[in-house]
Amino acid sequence: GVIYFQDFLDGDSDSWVHMVNTNILGYLHTMSVFLPMMKEKGTGHIINIGSNTSREPVAGMGVYSGTKAFWLGATPALRKELRGTGIKITQVEPGPVTTEGILKVMEDPKFEEIHDKFYPRNSRVEVEKFINEKMVAKDIGEIVWNAIRAGDRVYEKEVYVSNKE
Repeated sequence: GVIYFQDFLDGDSDSWVHMVNTNILGYLHTMSVFLPMMKEKGTGHIINIGSNTSREPVAGMGVYSGTKAFWLGATPALRKELRGTGIKITQVEPGPVTTEGILKVMEDPKFEEIHDKFYPRNSRVEVEKFINEKMVAKDIGEIVWNAIRAGDRVYEKEVYVSNKE
């Protein structure tokens, strides 16, 4: 997915289009290619990677949160459409994950300014804590792998993952 940390009032519509095109349309187009093949084989598993911001939106990530919230409606609807086809669809909702994309966002010179606007406190300490203590992509990969390798009798429809407190 794609994420931007921004003040909505800045009106950066290019970033909005980028997030919608990637986080919604990109997934839809990809699924539209693979679902017919899975249906023909009578088996398959789609994993949608969402975000905890879909249920707990964050200031500075309004559009991103909205693109992830799209899947809270689309995934269960698709699951109903796929009943009886042998295809599973799982929604994974991770909390904060340290990824290359997040680090890029945090390195943006405007990040600290916007972060301080919405969350006034020592941003540098928060950034360092985020980088050192949050989940990493491998953690989410393990969650996805566990959902995929679950037996036919098991269907993990939604998986909520958070950082250790």
